[in-house]
Amino acid sequence: MRSRLTKVGDFALRHDARYSHVMDTSNQQWQIIIVVIVALLILGGGLWFILGRASIGIEAPSPTATSTATTTISGVTGTGSFTVSGDDVIDLMPPDFRAPITFSAGISAEVKAAINVRHAQIVSTLSKDTFDLGAWIDLGALRKMAGDYKGAETAWLFVTKAAPNNEIAYNNLGDLYMNFLNDYPKAEAMYLKAIAIDKTLVGSYEALAMLYEHFYKIQTSAAEDILKKGIAANPSSVDLKVQLARYYTNALLKDKARAVYQAAIDAANAQGQSDLVAQIREEAGL
Repeated sequence: MRSRLTKVGDFALRHDARYSHVMDTSNQQWQIIIVVIVALLILGGGLWFILGRASIGIEAPSPTATSTATTTISGVTGTGSFTVSGDDVIDLMPPDFRAPITFSAGISAEVKAAINVRHAQIVSTLSKDTFDLGAWIDLGALRKMAGDYKGAETAWLFVTKAAPNNEIAYNNLGDLYMNFLNDYPKAEAMYLKAIAIDKTLVGSYEALAMLYEHFYKIQTSAAEDILKKGIAANPSSVDLKVQLARYYTNALLKDKARAVYQAAIDAANAQGQSDLVAQIREEAGL
């Protein structure tokens, strides 16, 4: 009766162009040369951070640097004087996407082979563009399928850092923490972040309600509260109303359950879903 939120391959990618490049090419015949290099010595420890990609929301570097050396960054080589200026230096190094997948026990050899084939395809994609966020989301899903939950977590956390407004990654992490890693505070945080980005994510409200009712913050009003919040943000949602009615039924609040079931029926009727109306009536005993 209920249709869960499903979004596959759809991801939010925010591009910022906040770098300022000045390149003196008087002695070279260059049409387009983009060279970005920022070297910052941390605490005298000899650790240098290199940021060579100005995209997906990464902040620009603050120092101003000048160089006449020949430098190669991400396959682009340039010689001459250049300056780099910006606000903050933030190092964002992608995880090791080539790391072998760790399979859980019980996965057949045939499934392992298929997963490894797909993994090789994703590795090929990321080798060409390490900031292909669609590929990172796919990699997380593949690792989760294999039972490599930590690997899935690593992939999706990278997406949240590279594109902080990617609600798909937060939803995936919420499910991973709630249903596979059993880290309920983190699950709550991820789902709440997804909702903060997009209040129309009905599935996130539903998942949070299940989390609160069965695993975390049990015997509080948290489940009821999040469902009411979801309904307020999505007044036409039949699913949220049905879930709230079920919550009231389980809590032996029959009058409240009946009223919310009726609201779900009215919403389904308004959408012309006669079959769904019949199912709700049967479930509610109306």
